[in-house]
Amino acid sequence: MNTKTAYQADENGIYIGESMADEDPMNPGAYLLPRNASFSPPPRTQPGEVAKLSAEGWAIARDFFGEVYWMPDRTKHVMHLRGTPLPDGATLTEPEPTPEQKLLARKRELLGQLAGIDAYGARPAREVALAMAAGKQPPAAAVSRLTELEAQAATLRAELATLT
Repeated sequence: MNTKTAYQADENGIYIGESMADEDPMNPGAYLLPRNASFSPPPRTQPGEVAKLSAEGWAIARDFFGEVYWMPDRTKHVMHLRGTPLPDGATLTEPEPTPEQKLLARKRELLGQLAGIDAYGARPAREVALAMAAGKQPPAAAVSRLTELEAQAATLRAELATLT
């Protein structure tokens, strides 16, 4: 039995490779074209493109597969289909944060810095507490470090108080 090369597409029309079409035993010289296939070869594509088969034949489509995009409501998505256009209103560039989002991000940053100061202050505070519990003079370096950390924290708390 004779065969002929067919160019196969998936269920969405995206080229996936070659397949073989068998000769029609009822019609010699004609070939049985597999579903979602064409006897015409697909066009060459560049990175970020796919060959897509439709009733009109092969065409090149932009391939957003794996790309991150944002919708107008600022939600982030990843394209999971090959050769599919982005949804209406979608953009490939992350939108600028709103003033409210910027404010919230700064508050989180300040709270994170304050938590870090608390963590850095644990050891010198323990040294001071142990010395005082033993009736000794606290180590000067520990007192100095706590004073420095408290000044930093006061500056951060003052900025946090101004954010509304």
